[in-house]
Amino acid sequence: MINPSKFLEPNSFRAKRKILLVVAFFGFALTEVLLGTGFLVSNPFLIAIPVIPLVLLGSLLYLQYGMIILLLLMLLVRAGITTGTESIIPFSLVFMLAWTIMWVLRMTFDHEIKLVVSKINVPSLVFLTITVLSLLWSRFFIDPQLVVPGKFVQVQLGTLAFTAMSVLLPIVCLNVIKDVRIVKACMVFIILASIYYIPVYIFENLKAGGQLARESSDFNHPKLPTQLVNTEGLFSLWICALCLALLLFARRMKGWHRLIVLVVLGAWLFRLIAITLVRISSWLPALVGMMVILFIYSRKWFFIICLLSAVIVAFNFDQFYAIVVLQKAEEGTLAGAGSRQNLIVQALVIAKDHTLLGTGPGGYRNYYLTYFPDLVLSTHNNYLDMLLQYGIIGLVGYVWLLISLLLELKKAISWQIRGSFEHAFTIGALGGGVGMLVGMALGDWVIPFAYNQTIAGFSYTAYNWLFPGLALALGQ
Repeated sequence: MINPSKFLEPNSFRAKRKILLVVAFFGFALTEVLLGTGFLVSNPFLIAIPVIPLVLLGSLLYLQYGMIILLLLMLLVRAGITTGTESIIPFSLVFMLAWTIMWVLRMTFDHEIKLVVSKINVPSLVFLTITVLSLLWSRFFIDPQLVVPGKFVQVQLGTLAFTAMSVLLPIVCLNVIKDVRIVKACMVFIILASIYYIPVYIFENLKAGGQLARESSDFNHPKLPTQLVNTEGLFSLWICALCLALLLFARRMKGWHRLIVLVVLGAWLFRLIAITLVRISSWLPALVGMMVILFIYSRKWFFIICLLSAVIVAFNFDQFYAIVVLQKAEEGTLAGAGSRQNLIVQALVIAKDHTLLGTGPGGYRNYYLTYFPDLVLSTHNNYLDMLLQYGIIGLVGYVWLLISLLLELKKAISWQIRGSFEHAFTIGALGGGVGMLVGMALGDWVIPFAYNQTIAGFSYTAYNWLFPGLALALGQ
């Protein structure tokens, strides 16, 4: 009797070899064209192009290690491909797209196209379908008074691309990663990045003026050493949540490992509370995420910490009020034309005329330019972004996806051995996921808005999809 797997194996190998040779040929041919035209001279970062075919070849053979490459690109590489607009396409987004394609090709070569059963599969597909329908809807039912920029289609396609790659990231992790060492390596890298980042950050802050709870206007200059590590967005949420979960639940962790994690967590808390307390979108999601983890660990300690925190705030109320409220009012966040209240009202004015499928990807900026030319600001709120861009249908699909993701994380916790790294990491991801829900109300930190964080924001907003994806992979 013929064994089907043995019968298909030689054909599969030959198909794979031919495809890889074609990819390698066109990769090197493209390099020669860039050298011949002189384009490479004006864009020296493209010297890495000859490496791309080799990376793609390796991705097919060792697909799960692409996760480490993606994380390193997010952490260490801020460069990207120019789009002709004010944004760039970060290399992390390019690699995520290539990695996804390699995953699909791998399944094709293996004659086995399938997905791991998960509650996030259907919501992800539904939400992405809604985004495409919204694009078509917005182009067909366009306001005749609207002025549409010439390159707006590029912006919309870019928005669809980084939205799709964000949503698909947990699914790719779930289906590709089969080794816990990949997840442990990712944890090690973000800890090492923090060990470098925090001391340099504190030094630069003191050098810039030394004013606690206030950042200098020159502090985020791109040439500063802190910019070598990408800790923007909600990175602080994830590092704090994961470190706390490891300390509380990973009972098998070695003593010196525990000490390093404790120091990193303490350093991040000092950075969030003592130096940048005014940045609510940094510390509030992290605080919520850690409190969720503490609640899972011990109800008693949860209420004790809440009580102690209330006492500390009560005795230092004037200082907290000046830092969190008065300074925000001076910045215009809580008062003035650009206050969050006015931004919400303005968003609802546009949303009521585009209820079902919204204004399309990135579309509400054009409506703001037409109807509110004196106040063209993004919503700084991912929930409002979804409502304005994809309508009430898109917002419901988005929330459905997020809730499904949290439910899958909760279920994955019950599959893990108590005291193990896997158990602790998954609890940390659940706490981070809840904190992420808060962070979305404070900015476009989960799916970047094309005219605020821009496409380049994918390099740090993807953290919010990467770590839950790693946790779901551990559940398998």
